Amino acid sequence: PRLERAQRLLEVSDEVSDEVSDTVSAEHVHAPGDNMRKFTTNHAYTCECGEKIRENHSFESLGIIVEPTCTAAGTALFACKVCGFEYNSPTKPLGHDSVASASTCIEHGLSEKKECTRCSAVTQKQADLPFVPHTPGEDGYCTYCTTWTNYDGMKIYYDEHENGEYIGVSIIADGEIQSDVLIIPKYFNDGSRVVKTIFFEDQKNIKKVIIPENFLRYYTGYFDNCINLEEIVIPQALDPISTDCGYRFDNCINLKKVVLPDGITSTPGLRGCVALKSIDLPDSIERIGIHDFSGSGLESIDFPKNLKIIEDYAFENCVGITEVVIPESVTNIGSYAFAGCSSLKKIVFPNSIKNLKIGMLQNTGKLEEVVLPSNIKSIPISFLSGSLIEKLDIPSGVLVIEEHAFYGCKELKSISIPDTVKVIEAGAFTECEKLLDVKFSSGLKYIYDLAFAKTAIKEVKLSDGLLGINMYAFSECDKLTSVTLPKRLEKIERFVFYGCEKLFEISYEGTMADWAKVNVDVEAFSNSSVTKIVCSDGVIEL
Repeated sequence: PRLERAQRLLEVSDEVSDEVSDTVSAEHVHAPGDNMRKFTTNHAYTCECGEKIRENHSFESLGIIVEPTCTAAGTALFACKVCGFEYNSPTKPLGHDSVASASTCIEHGLSEKKECTRCSAVTQKQADLPFVPHTPGEDGYCTYCTTWTNYDGMKIYYDEHENGEYIGVSIIADGEIQSDVLIIPKYFNDGSRVVKTIFFEDQKNIKKVIIPENFLRYYTGYFDNCINLEEIVIPQALDPISTDCGYRFDNCINLKKVVLPDGITSTPGLRGCVALKSIDLPDSIERIGIHDFSGSGLESIDFPKNLKIIEDYAFENCVGITEVVIPESVTNIGSYAFAGCSSLKKIVFPNSIKNLKIGMLQNTGKLEEVVLPSNIKSIPISFLSGSLIEKLDIPSGVLVIEEHAFYGCKELKSISIPDTVKVIEAGAFTECEKLLDVKFSSGLKYIYDLAFAKTAIKEVKLSDGLLGINMYAFSECDKLTSVTLPKRLEKIERFVFYGCEKLFEISYEGTMADWAKVNVDVEAFSNSSVTKIVCSDGVIEL
C-alpha cells in the first residue's frame, strides 16, 4: 500500500508540472496595431487582445543635422524605436581651439591661443617665444637643423636704436665656421631683436646660406671671399629703413645663383664672382653700384625698366659680355663702367645720356657697333683707349675729343671728325697704328701734344680755322707724306713732326710773309725729312 501511495503522488506531481509549463508558454505579448497614438513623452495603442496600452518612448540617436560651431550649438535628431516619434535636441558649442607652436633653433614659437583654427576668432594675443638653442650632436652639428653649433665661433652685438632701445642684432664670425650650410636664426635669446647685419667674410667652408624670410631691418650682409659659396637667396626686408641692397659677395668665385627680392632699389656687390653667368634684376632696381658686377662671369645683361644710374666700374672686366643695350631710363653712366669687356661687340647708348665719362669703353673687344648719344659735347678721357674698335661715327655737336680718348686703338683704321669739333686734346689718337684716314674738322682750332703720334696717317689737311699744333702732335708717323697747313696758323711747337721720315715738305696756304709771322719752334721739324715749306708765293728752304 505504501508503494502504491508514493507512486500515485509522483504521478500527481508530474501532472501539476505539465500544467504550469503550458501556462508559461502561452503568456500573451502586446503588439501595436494601426491605432498607434504618439505623445511628447509616450505613445498609446489598443492591443489585438483588447487591452489598452500606454508606454514611455524608447529613443535612439539618428545623428547630427546641424553642426555646432565654436560659439553656436548644433542640433541632434532622436527617434522612438517603437513608434517612430522624432524630436530635436541641441548640442553644446565646440569652444575655440588653441594654436601654439614650440620654438626651434631656427624659428621662434608662439604662445597659446592666438586665434581659433575653425572660425579665426582671436581669443588671446599670442606672443613670440624665443628660439631654443641648437641641439648639438656628437659631431658638433645640430640634430634638428644640421647647423654647426659652435657658437663660440660667432660674436653677437646688440645695436642701439635712436631712442635708446636695443632692437637689432649683428652677427660676426669669430673664427672659421665648419658647416657647409649656414642657417641664420631669425630671433636671438629674448625673441624680440631682429638680425640686422651679418658678417661672414673669408669663410672657406660655406656653400649655402639660408636667411629667413622677412627678418632683416636693413639689407646688409657681408660674405666677401667665401670662395665655396654657391647659392644665395636674399629675402624681403622686415620694415626696411633703406631699400638699398647692402649685401656684398666680392670674390665668391663659385657663386652661381643669386636671387634678389622685389622692392630693392640697388644691386648687391658681386665683384669677381666669375661663376655667375646671369642674374635676374627686379624692375624696382634704380641703381647699379660701383664695382657691383666688375670681373663677374656675366654673359648678358637684362637691365631693369626703372634703372636710372650705372655707377663707376659697374661692369668692368666682364669678359663674357658681348652686347649691351642701355635703356632710355638711364640718365647717368659712370667712369670705366664697361672697361675691359674684351668680348664686347655691340653697345648702344640712349639719348638720355648727356655726358660720357672717363674710360667707359677702355680696353674693350673688337667693337663692331657703337651707337653714341646724339647730344653729347665731348668724347671723354680714355673713352675707347686700348679697345679694338675699327670705326666710329662721332655725333655732330661734339666740341672736344679729350685726352687719350682713342689711345692705343690698334684696329682703328679711319675716323671722321665732325666740323663741330674745335679741340683734339693730348694723346687722343696716339698709337692707333692702323689709322690711315682722318677727315679733320673744318672748325678745328687746336691739336694738342701727341694727338696723332705713332699712327699710320698718310695725309694731313688742316682747315683755315686751326690756330696751333702742340708738341709731338704727328711725331713718328712713318707713313706721313703730305701735310697742308692753313694760313691762319699761329704756332707750331717743338717736335711736331719728329721722326716723320717720309715727309719731305710742308704745304702752306699763306704767303712767305705770312709764314714768317707763324711762331715755329726751331725744333718743330727736328729728326724729320722736311727740308722746305711750299708757300702760295714761293718756297722756303729749311
